[in-house]
Amino acid sequence: MKIRTPNVVKQGLGSGYALRPASLSGLRVGFLDGWGSADGTAMFPAMSLIAERLRNEFGVTEVVWQKKPSISKAVPDALLRSFADQVDVVVNGEGLCGSCTAASMLDAINLEALGKPTVTIVGDRFESSARFHAKNLGMPDLYLYIESAPAEGSVQQYSTSDVDKNWELVETALTGQDLPAGNLPDAGKEVAPSAVGELAEPEEWNRLVEANGWSDGLPVAIPADRAVQEIIDYLGRDPQDVVALIPPTYGIASVEQIAVQCAMAGCKPEYAPVVLAALEALLEPEYNLHGTLCTTHPGAPQVIVSGPIVDELDFNTANSVHGGSGHANGAIGRAVRLIVRNIGGTDPRVNDMDPIGGGHKYAACVAERRDNPLGTINIDRGFSPDDSLVTVFSCPGPYPAVTNGRAERILALLCNGFTTATVQMFIAGGQALFTLSMKPARTLAEAGYTRDDIRRYLLEHAYLTPRGLKDAGVMQGPFTGIDQLYYGENSVQHLRIDVETAADDTRLPLFASIDDIQLLVTGGDTQFFSAFQPGWGGFGGKFVSKKIRR
Repeated sequence: MKIRTPNVVKQGLGSGYALRPASLSGLRVGFLDGWGSADGTAMFPAMSLIAERLRNEFGVTEVVWQKKPSISKAVPDALLRSFADQVDVVVNGEGLCGSCTAASMLDAINLEALGKPTVTIVGDRFESSARFHAKNLGMPDLYLYIESAPAEGSVQQYSTSDVDKNWELVETALTGQDLPAGNLPDAGKEVAPSAVGELAEPEEWNRLVEANGWSDGLPVAIPADRAVQEIIDYLGRDPQDVVALIPPTYGIASVEQIAVQCAMAGCKPEYAPVVLAALEALLEPEYNLHGTLCTTHPGAPQVIVSGPIVDELDFNTANSVHGGSGHANGAIGRAVRLIVRNIGGTDPRVNDMDPIGGGHKYAACVAERRDNPLGTINIDRGFSPDDSLVTVFSCPGPYPAVTNGRAERILALLCNGFTTATVQMFIAGGQALFTLSMKPARTLAEAGYTRDDIRRYLLEHAYLTPRGLKDAGVMQGPFTGIDQLYYGENSVQHLRIDVETAADDTRLPLFASIDDIQLLVTGGDTQFFSAFQPGWGGFGGKFVSKKIRR
């Protein structure tokens, strides 16, 4: 049997290391800080101690502090250039979580390209991830200041002795010998055609997959040459057309390589446009694919399909709608996952820092039931009901909720199950997906509730209070540093509220807008079960929708 195998080229993003000055005397040192305050108050001691020592001992004329707009995304180009114009060398950080480590490495690469020498502070638990990013983005010699820092804990637990231990590295990084240029990626790499080989027996394929790391442990279908070509022919595109660069390693996703992954997922040719639409949505800036694939948050791309294509491709919209049934559901969800793994390079061994995981990281594709009594998600997303649509969202798998009884009780139960300090939105704002199965959806519709009525109820009633947190035993202090109980810190949608000093009845809403709440009506008729999936907060992974082009 002739097969086509994955043959992914990594583009790399680096464009050169900055020249190092001979001395810091008379220079301006920039501090690019993701965790501290805009006024230059660092949350963790390393940056403050480095700044103090540079001022006192090395003749630095000015220290410029820049707060990153987000810890989970690379600093926007215009802001980074403005900052770079004000400084000569940069202390960058801090990589104390999965996505902030990934973002910090992107910032370092971009600053070096602007001619600014960098040293990046990274927690020791994320050192391997930082070095992997540096290597795969084409700049393996970037300087890393490794901080002995717990993944959780108070500021006091962060070791100040690290500054003395790492000081020689700081000096070398900012003023040492220029770094070599030989490891940089070639600009504009050509897309290599997939290797075509002969498979003597089916068992040989499993050995190839394991040896090359082409799967996450689940079996994958043999990408027969004919099956791959049928997908390419259906798309009607040149197989070497580049669709995108897929983070976190920025592998080149050609039409052919996407077709190979689709074949490995068991996709029929007509599924491929759905996969491409999902990929297009994932690559929008508000989704922050790089961050979502590297974060410690246990989310994954949730694909939601709606519109006429649901019936045309025979998606499952009955029992076990979120997993366990439906060829189209399973194959499309699986194809998306294989693309970000095999082309994008996401891998829990080196850059996916999620400590929990879940079945949704194998495949997560759900379809809206067309005959539901509450209308379509298309309207909420600004599209026509007649459009075939893909919506993506980064979230954990569904949390089941028993929502039986009268309409008002259903809403109260759904809201009560969701409203907890353990959801990411408590600290970071954000969005959520609520799935209603057909029984509760009918009860709500018969009581006169519309989609917007339900979403508005959730907006108004999904909140916590300091009294409720105290009664639940959550207010166990003292709260210092990042183990504090805090609210709204990382979301532009919320003002931070000090939960310890706020009045007991202060409302701490989990949503800022009705648009942060998406309602999906689908599934079986057997019982009053619903589900909710909280998102990643203000860090990214937000709802993005794209039309499916066929």
